[in-house]
Amino acid sequence: MLKNKQREFLEKLKAEAKVISALKKEKFVPDRLSTLANLVASHPWQILMLLAFFISVLWECFFYQGSNG
Repeated sequence: MLKNKQREFLEKLKAEAKVISALKKEKFVPDRLSTLANLVASHPWQILMLLAFFISVLWECFFYQGSNG
């Protein structure tokens, strides 16, 4: 009885390994964007700060009316 359970477990494990292997072969990010993706992954806070700065400048230039109304 224990052999059947072990065999079933090994079959499930092999099936899971096949799924994981197939997922590893697929690329999440295209080659053209891999450099940018690596930069964002390596420096997330710096990218967020830069993005926040540009958004605040755009907001100031186009949407903010100032104290003059």
